[in-house]
Amino acid sequence: MLDEAMLLNTATAFLQGLYPSLVGLNKKIASQTLNNGTTYTNPLSGDDECPAMTELVESFTDSVVYQERVESSRPFYQQFWPGLQDVYL
Repeated sequence: MLDEAMLLNTATAFLQGLYPSLVGLNKKIASQTLNNGTTYTNPLSGDDECPAMTELVESFTDSVVYQERVESSRPFYQQFWPGLQDVYL
């Protein structure tokens, strides 16, 4: 269960970096109208997680396993930096 939540949060954070929320730029574009007529805006905010999940994530990010994965995947993500570094200046 922790792995699934971690993967979801990781994917969300990665996409948020590539595609920041439009709420600050244009709230209408960042909103969706649901079938019942209400409007829903999801700014990909990660600060509304439950405390238990936050604690689990923090303990995992402090682990040796996480640090090893960060180091082993660093070259993969670094290859994108030249193309993305000036995208949102």
